[in-house]
Amino acid sequence: MISDLYNKELNDSIISRKYKLSRSRIRNKRKELGIYVDKTTEWTDEMISDLYNKELTNTFIAKKYDISNVAAVGKKRKSLGIILSKPIIWTDEMISDLYKLSNEDISRKYNITYRNVRTQCDKLGIDKSRNIEWTNEMVSDLSLMSNAEISKKYGISTPVIYRKRGELGICSPLKRDRIEWTDEMIKDLSTLSVREFSEKYGVYESSIYYKIRVCKKEGIYK
Repeated sequence: MISDLYNKELNDSIISRKYKLSRSRIRNKRKELGIYVDKTTEWTDEMISDLYNKELTNTFIAKKYDISNVAAVGKKRKSLGIILSKPIIWTDEMISDLYKLSNEDISRKYNITYRNVRTQCDKLGIDKSRNIEWTNEMVSDLSLMSNAEISKKYGISTPVIYRKRGELGICSPLKRDRIEWTDEMIKDLSTLSVREFSEKYGVYESSIYYKIRVCKKEGIYK
């Protein structure tokens, strides 16, 4: 193993898979031994194949192969002529729905990413949290009910509820072990940033970091 650490043709990701150790342990050991590895990415056939898989995001590929700069993945795809998605043409119906539906509902209805929906809202100056009149009962429920329960009761998206809690300093009574982690949420842990995940599902960032640690121990976080 030590000889592999000194072999600068082997990046941390390759050694990690070979010995079934985390990349951070490989990286820390190399640092301890004073081994400097050129960070220039050498694109293997496997990596190139993943670049052509449009279901894999740039962030996912960067994490998989221990590439520190996500933009390098996008640049490589661009050099290969790989376009992940066509520009979204926002129709009048879609624009109208931005004012009426939650970002999650629009994302599912038109099969576009939550990030694209949120970006379009920002461009149009649509702040959905301001369109809701919070009654005394609703504010009281923030201390008694989970985000999901409030969302179902009042038809409010969880990110809006999350922001309201932040404004009022009211923590959710829902503990980490009571959050219902769906397969979609587990998948998004690897593709969204903590902030994006928090806004999409209305889960506190501390709960997300905790879940990531658990998934890493279980070997299901990439």
